[in-house]
Order: sequence, then C-alpha cells, then structure tokens
Amino acid sequence: MKAVLARRGAVRNGIAVLFAVSALSFILSGCWGKRELEERSLIEIIGIDDGAKERLLVTVVVAIPRAHAPEGGASKGPVSFTLSAEGRDLLDASVKIAGFSSRELTGSHTTMLIMGEEFAKHDVAPIIDAFSRGIEVRPNTLVAVCKGTANTFLHDLKSPEELTMADYLLKLVTYGYETLGMCPLVTASDFINRYQTIEASPWAPYLDLASPESEAAKETPGAASPKEDTQEEKPKPGAVLGTAVFALQQGQCKMVGWLDPEESRSALLMAGKAQKWYLTFGHPGDVGTATMFVRHVSVRTSVKRHNDSVEAHFRIRLMCTLDEYAVNPSAPMTTDMMRQAAAQTLQEQIAASADSVLNRLGEMESDVIALGMSAHGTFLTYPEFAAFDWPSKLRTVKPSFDVKVQIFSTGLTFQRAFPK
Repeated sequence: MKAVLARRGAVRNGIAVLFAVSALSFILSGCWGKRELEERSLIEIIGIDDGAKERLLVTVVVAIPRAHAPEGGASKGPVSFTLSAEGRDLLDASVKIAGFSSRELTGSHTTMLIMGEEFAKHDVAPIIDAFSRGIEVRPNTLVAVCKGTANTFLHDLKSPEELTMADYLLKLVTYGYETLGMCPLVTASDFINRYQTIEASPWAPYLDLASPESEAAKETPGAASPKEDTQEEKPKPGAVLGTAVFALQQGQCKMVGWLDPEESRSALLMAGKAQKWYLTFGHPGDVGTATMFVRHVSVRTSVKRHNDSVEAHFRIRLMCTLDEYAVNPSAPMTTDMMRQAAAQTLQEQIAASADSVLNRLGEMESDVIALGMSAHGTFLTYPEFAAFDWPSKLRTVKPSFDVKVQIFSTGLTFQRAFPK
C-alpha cells in the first residue's frame, strides 16, 4: 500500500513540474528579434569627420561575407567596401548609410574608430555620446586619430599584408605600442573614462598614410610615369606618427596637439604604460650610437602638494639589453666603467626627455600621463580636488626624476669580434 501511494505521489509531483515548466514557457522571452548573420552587414571600421551640411560625415568600411568564406584558397576580389553619409549624429548617419546597403548594418564587430584630425580639434562629444549609449558597439573598439580626414584616409588606405584593413590597422597600432612604444593602445572604454574625469586626459594613436616608395625612387631618371603605373594600383600603407593629445578647453574636449614617437615613449614611461621598445643613444667614448632594447620597466609616481605648489617625483627603473653594436676597431674592451658610463648617459637622456614632455603637456594643459590620479590622493574629498582646477596647475608642476638603468650584455657586445 505504501509503495502504491509513493508512486501516486511521484506522478502528481511530475505533473506539477510539467505544468510549471509549460506555464513559464509562455512568459519567457525568445529570439523574437533575431537576424541571421547572412542578413547583416558587419562594420569593421568607422571614420568620423566634420560634415559639409550636417554635423558629422560618417564613413564605414563594411566586410563582404562571401570574400571571407573559407574556400581553400586566397580571396578573390575586394573583401570590403566603403560607404559614407552625413547626419546630425552617428545614428542618423548610420540610418542613411543603411539605405545604400542591402543588409542591416551592425557595429557589434567594429575593430577601430578613426577620427579625422579636423573633427578631433573641434569636439569629440558626439563620439562619446554614441559609444556610451549605443548597444551595438563594443567597448573594446580601438580609437585612433588620422592626419587629414578619416574619409580620405579610409578610401586611400590599402592593406599590404593582411586580408582586411581592420586586421592591418589593428596589428599596426598594437605593434606600434607593444614593441616600438610609438603610441598608446586606447579602447573606446579607456577614452570615455579619461573624457569623463579631470584626473586624466584622453589620448590616441596618431596615424597617416605612408608613401609606398621612397622619395629617392620618385626622382630616379627613367622611372615609370603616373600614366604607366597609376597611383590607385599602388598600396598606401598606414604609418604611426605618434600620439594625439586631448584636453578640455571651454567645456569641450578636443585635440590640442600631438607627440612624436620619442615624446610618446617618454609619456608612456611616465604614465606607467611603457612596454618594450628600442632606445637609441650616443655611446660614451665612441663616435657612433648604440641601440638598446628596453625589456622591463618599473615606474612609481608620488605627488606632494604645498597649497598651490605641486611636486611630482618619478622613480623609474629600466632593464635593457644591447644585442648588436658595431664600433671602431680601436675602441677599448668592455669594462664595468664603460658599462656604468653608458647607463649614466641613458639615465640623463631619459630624465631630460621626460622633463621636456611634461613641460609640453603642461603648456597644453593635458594630463595624458594621468598624473592627476596621484595628485587626487593629496585631497580629502573629490570636490576639493575639482575646486583645485588640476589642469591649470600642470604648468607649474615641479618634477624630479630618479632613473636607474641596468644594462645586460654577453660576449663582445660593445666591440665587434675580430679574427685571431
């Protein structure tokens, strides 16, 4: 009898669970708004410029799905196409661009946002608004500024190595940051965070089109004329010029200047964002120069405030290696004294470059090295820090640098090997 009652109870419990699941299925949301990938146009790159009639001129590079299909061979024909339209904002221009396309546009796969230089010098608020509110854009989309207009840059840029321009620009900027130290690597999220605080100013890689041939080749007698070899057939690769610097002026965040590669390395170093890079310096006791490879960097920043006077101390430690160095055959053998002299030369050069860059940033009232993060710690509350007007105090910051360089080498690094 007990077994029968237990079976009946189990059946009733099963029916109750089934009824509950059936009831929940009617109120759970489904894929009511789904759209197949084949029905979408994937925007890889977005370019922003000032419009002639409307507020913005938006240029998008859209991937061609069939060109990316794995068919066991190289892709034939173009892998993307470019569309442009003007609008009141990014959404308005995107809707107009969608009228040219046979598919629904989506920015969920956008790799890079490129601002034209003239647009960046006016106000970047329209971009901040779109990337702060838009649900179809990724926060890890990279941000960059190009010389001239983004429309011209994207139309003339050709990828000499990668299949798509998006992959090419991604690797160009990433390599420029991680290995060469020529520019920062900035996502839309990073850019917006810096935009919304006075503790740091936005910055971004500064790009341009590189010439596909040297100036010497252009002047070579007998070279092909433009009629024989048109410019459109030649690839125009991109180049990293340095770092675009932004600052808040009259309530608008705009580009106020740019740093060259050497200045960018110093800025990245003071910001604690430096990776690996090559450092060229004049070797003491030799007529030539040496190239060091910086493998490890450690930076500590401390700020002291006395009323309106601010002192910033940078403790910088670098570990470098000297892999190849050809000198005069009569140069002396490597000694500890020579190694110490080379380290001293590097330390003085790094400190002088950092001091010069800090002065330039102070004149532009741009805190791209996020020195305000350390200065904020000297105040009890954020309103006190805001009332201090930190950007205006950048001009009067008194810096000091404690730089130590360690140089590692093996064999006759400072002197070429000679046959015996």
